Amino acid sequence: MKINIFYKIVLLTIFAFPWHVYSQVSGKITDVNGIPLPYATVYLEGTSIGTISNEEGKYTLELTRNDDYNIAYQYVGYKKALYNIRYSGSPIQKDIALLIDDNILNELTISADREDPAYEIIRKAIKKRSYFKNQVKKYEADLYVKGVVKITDAPKKILGENVGDMNGILDTSRQGIVYLSESKSKFYFQYPDQTKEVMVSSIKSGDNSLFTANQFSWASFDIYAEYLNFTRSIVSPIADNAMSHYNFRLDQVTIDQNGYTINKIKIIPKSNSSPLLNGYIYITDEYWNVYSTDISLYGNALKNTFLDTINIKQVYVPVSKPDTWRLFSQVISFKAGLFGFKMAGNFSYIFSDYLLNVDVASQFSTNETFKVEQNALKKDSLFWKKIRPIPLTEEEQKDYIKKDSLQKLWNTRSYMDSMDRVNNKFTLLKLLTGYSYEKSYKKTSISFPSPLSTLRFNAVEGFKINLNCIWEKKDSTYRKWTIHPVIEYGFADKILKPHISAEYKFDNYNQGIVSFKAGRQNQQYDTRDPITERNNTWNSLWNKINRIRLFQNDFVTMGYRKELFNGFYVNLSTSYTSRKPVFVNTQYSLRRKDILYDENIPRQDLDSKVYQENSYLKNSISILICPAQKFSSYPYVKVRDVSNWPNITVDYESGIPITNNSSLFHKLKLKIKDNYVNARLIGYFSYNFEANTFIGSVPSYFADFVHPVGNQLQTPIGTDFSHFNLLPYYEFSTDKYYVQFNFRHHFNGFIFDKIPLINKTSLKMVAGCSGLYEHYKGQYIEPFVGIENFRIGPIQLFDVDYTWSFDRNGYRDQGITIRLTQLLNN
Repeated sequence: MKINIFYKIVLLTIFAFPWHVYSQVSGKITDVNGIPLPYATVYLEGTSIGTISNEEGKYTLELTRNDDYNIAYQYVGYKKALYNIRYSGSPIQKDIALLIDDNILNELTISADREDPAYEIIRKAIKKRSYFKNQVKKYEADLYVKGVVKITDAPKKILGENVGDMNGILDTSRQGIVYLSESKSKFYFQYPDQTKEVMVSSIKSGDNSLFTANQFSWASFDIYAEYLNFTRSIVSPIADNAMSHYNFRLDQVTIDQNGYTINKIKIIPKSNSSPLLNGYIYITDEYWNVYSTDISLYGNALKNTFLDTINIKQVYVPVSKPDTWRLFSQVISFKAGLFGFKMAGNFSYIFSDYLLNVDVASQFSTNETFKVEQNALKKDSLFWKKIRPIPLTEEEQKDYIKKDSLQKLWNTRSYMDSMDRVNNKFTLLKLLTGYSYEKSYKKTSISFPSPLSTLRFNAVEGFKINLNCIWEKKDSTYRKWTIHPVIEYGFADKILKPHISAEYKFDNYNQGIVSFKAGRQNQQYDTRDPITERNNTWNSLWNKINRIRLFQNDFVTMGYRKELFNGFYVNLSTSYTSRKPVFVNTQYSLRRKDILYDENIPRQDLDSKVYQENSYLKNSISILICPAQKFSSYPYVKVRDVSNWPNITVDYESGIPITNNSSLFHKLKLKIKDNYVNARLIGYFSYNFEANTFIGSVPSYFADFVHPVGNQLQTPIGTDFSHFNLLPYYEFSTDKYYVQFNFRHHFNGFIFDKIPLINKTSLKMVAGCSGLYEHYKGQYIEPFVGIENFRIGPIQLFDVDYTWSFDRNGYRDQGITIRLTQLLNN
């Protein structure tokens, strides 16, 4: 699916309580043998008011007034049942046994030389696809969602650590519910593709936070769209090009009790490793609209090692004559596995009370697509028992009462302190992962990195220790205070370098932060740190190659950043900086001891004056624009979605010299970057464009030059596609200007799906090109091809590129780059 819908919920299960019926009509739906039919559809005939049965086949349907009602019972593969009920105010018990649908109009015997009738039906559905997709220009509806995620099996240990019963979540069979939530929302649609959900009430088992996975837009599955967007684009079985990707078979033709002729068509993918669907689609005669779907998708088709299968069941109902049908119910079920854990879950969505072609423009005055009302958690259990359209299973009833009875305990200071005493204990594993000491009740913590990450080496400082910790305090409105003191000491340069940073996030919703930094630090000339200290440590000690280039900086910096309005971010800073050169102070290495380290100078071809000691006052402003940024709103929290437009960044920095004979400079940068442009079946691509220049005088010192991010390591850390693979560090740094482009196309499985054996893996092909033009040295270009998504289970480890480089004189070099994920640097 589009998102990760698993939330970690905690602790203990006890007791059960009987379920009380508040709805007026209830019962159980089974087949003729008494076997429950889960997720069967129940609705008032001629309306969009209804419900679905739960996993045990139980249903409830609330009636609003005394009257006669025609109630329809429907389940894929079974005859639709229609019953007239007179409701007079008293609860009605109505159990239903549905019959197998054998009302076949004709014998479906198809000769070998005749085309299956399914193809002609699909062609007619394809012809009507755009009509039904765009039929209703605007509407609003009520939406009920229930989500359940369970652990169906769990290992006893992970990495040598006991899993136990996960604080009571797992029972003796090592199963248990980790997420259970229900919600009621208003859903709005406006042509062509604008949607908005307003969640007015929500309940979660054992959790009183407003964050929820019960968001329909995360699991929206429009069968009338050409492509269905999961982690890959999936061809719809009624897309214009569906015949190129699927075979079809007409399995059954039936007539329901309303006289609709329903064609049950088997969807058969032509390739099992391509991102295609399996299952059934039900299409009506005469109108050729979708009646229902029962479709599955497999993890290998998505190149997803975590996911096993996804199943989507949908039911559409007529809401307006002659041919306006709307989605009534959708159930998404899945199975997955991670680190020995097996999980299963289902999310049920029920739409009701459609109002077609009403004015919904006021809901789309901003780009907000999802909102949780401030009082969404105020409804008590009696409210949910009364309005809940899908009855709880016995297991769900128990989970609510168990976790809700413990929720008060979990929020007490004594309980939080007792858990802190357990979690704050020091263990040997924390030597590798780092140690944190937390006071949960006060929302404060202090954390220390692993000792293994505090020791580094470079030719300037020699072996260097970096002692630091991070102190944090939060409050109930998500404001946060952070203090990060650091003490660095090099055993070769024998200089103590203390510095400290502090931040106060005063507005979490708009990312409002004020910051302060001060101290002494050895910094790289490119402050984006193109060379990680870990990489440089091993390269220096093992290969006697010290790539990192440093200068000493005494500094004081104050900053302010905030989203001023949706999609418009500003970052202001002012600083004093006093910089001076530093030199190689050690020749230590484990190998190649007869070789000397290079001087700590980025470029030998420049005048030594550009590395002299200097002092400046600097002021900068950075503006980030995310056009048409969509977002979700929670109290005090704003969750930003990826825009369909590129992000635009404009940076300006001025340097006011304090040192004599230094120049005043004005630096300007424009950046346009888009990480994801959907190319449908052939994957997606990313692109980046940058232009860097100076206005007026050029800078006097190399630290103020503009620097493309190069690389001279075979195994760099980080996967930023705007970095070069073979460009030597600082070779194209300039005091004039340069322009740069980067393009990277991710084929997903488009290429490797067609190669046996490889199509069983998660590997994907990539290709692209990076290039720049600099004032003095002209052009530089790097075309490349590669393979990405090398992983162990769900953990991505690295990507591999093979790159050729060219400059204005022609061919330069070629080589392999194994770009490690940031995980390996932590």
